[in-house]
Amino acid sequence: GVLGQSDTVSRSSPLQIGTGSWTNISATQHMLATTNLGAMFTWGLNTAGQLGLTNINAAGDTVNRSSPVQVGTSSWNLVSAGTSFSMATLSTGVLFTWGTNTNGQLGDGSTINRMVPTRVLSDISNFVSQVL
Repeated sequence: GVLGQSDTVSRSSPLQIGTGSWTNISATQHMLATTNLGAMFTWGLNTAGQLGLTNINAAGDTVNRSSPVQVGTSSWNLVSAGTSFSMATLSTGVLFTWGTNTNGQLGDGSTINRMVPTRVLSDISNFVSQVL
C-alpha cells in the first residue's frame, strides 16, 4: 500500500495521490508527506508504529495503511522516513520522532519504541552544545 492508491497493486507509471499540493515527501517502506497547508499524512508499512497514528484509545497502532492518513492537526514542516522509524519538524522547528528505537535512533535518550510522535528536543542550541 506504499503507493497510496488504497490497494496493494504494483504500478509502472506515475499516479496522482490526492488532489492537494504536496510540499515535502520521504519514503522507505512507508511514506510521509506534508501539504502546502502544513498537514502531514503517512501511509504504507506500519509494523513498528512508524506511521505515527493513534487508535480510538489514543494509543499508537501498527495497522498498515494503503492510503494517506493525516497525523494530528499540527502544522508540520519537514519529514523523513527511516527504516521503521520517522521524524518530522513542526513549522516552529520542534523535532518529533517515532517508531523503532532499538539503537536509540529516535534521539530521545532511550531505546524505547514510540508509536506516536514524541518531542525530542525543545532547544536545538542545547543539543549542539552537548554534541560539541
